[in-house]
Amino acid sequence: MSKRSFMLAFSLAAIATLGIGVWSLAWSASKGDAFTECISRTSSNKDWADCGDKEIARQDSRLNAAWKKAFACFDQRGLQEQEEWGSDAKGKFLEEQRLWVKWKNAACKAINETGFFSSEVRATYGVSCKIDILRQRADWLERFVKSSRTCSD
Repeated sequence: MSKRSFMLAFSLAAIATLGIGVWSLAWSASKGDAFTECISRTSSNKDWADCGDKEIARQDSRLNAAWKKAFACFDQRGLQEQEEWGSDAKGKFLEEQRLWVKWKNAACKAINETGFFSSEVRATYGVSCKIDILRQRADWLERFVKSSRTCSD
């Protein structure tokens, strides 16, 4: 590869990396949450990572609370409803959650663990990826509880 071709490839990669970083910040900013506010007050990768860690902890706590409520719904159902759902609905729900946890743990690894992306991208988009996965599951579990006929919120 010639020096010129290398420089062109390097420049394109740098532009793409910067673009992904800016896009991820803009995308996160559209959410208007504590993570976005924290990111907007800081300017270093370490600070962005700290913002991300705090938001991940918040979303993980929210997810755990939503999971407890959703899983408890199966204990609140009457015998007739349990028969309609099948006798092992609670077990299937638990199995689904365990599969989701495996997927959650595997997601975002291409960004966070390969070294392919810059530290800026890992500190912003990689963290946003984890946050969004937790947020989406917590949202889904909260909707499950609200839409169930016998769950008490």
